[in-house]
Amino acid sequence: MKDTNHTESGSITVIALIILVILTALGIAVTDTATTDGWISRNEGIALSNFFVAEGGVRREGQEVGSSNYSVTDLYAENVLIADETGLQPSGAALPNPDNAAGEHLVRSQFYSFNVTYAGYGLPPKGYSADKQSMFNFDVDATAPNGATVDSRYYKIGPKVK
Repeated sequence: MKDTNHTESGSITVIALIILVILTALGIAVTDTATTDGWISRNEGIALSNFFVAEGGVRREGQEVGSSNYSVTDLYAENVLIADETGLQPSGAALPNPDNAAGEHLVRSQFYSFNVTYAGYGLPPKGYSADKQSMFNFDVDATAPNGATVDSRYYKIGPKVK
């Protein structure tokens, strides 16, 4: 005898198809997110590398200031000591760097542009004699090829300005 009481209607196929579509959409979204994260990571690494070039440039020019390689012509007025937009300006005295005998302004084998400005003098920091010494301020900034810029202030302690 034939059973005429069929409650099965074949809905499992439709349910399985819906689940497959949902899983496929989820897989595409995860792959897209992973690709985007990869691009973000790569761009962040490049930006950080360029920031390090600019920061290294500021430190290198700070060494030049500390070595008295940029001469101040007027102690009483703020003036630009050197402004180099190319990074090719040779320094007054080469810094100890066996890879850069020409004295070029390089960090991580990249040129950077920089400005060194004498910003005036003032009282020395605590621990120095204000009667015998002055603090000479220098603004130093460097820019990496991509535009990352670092600004800093350096100072030297020297004989009192009268």
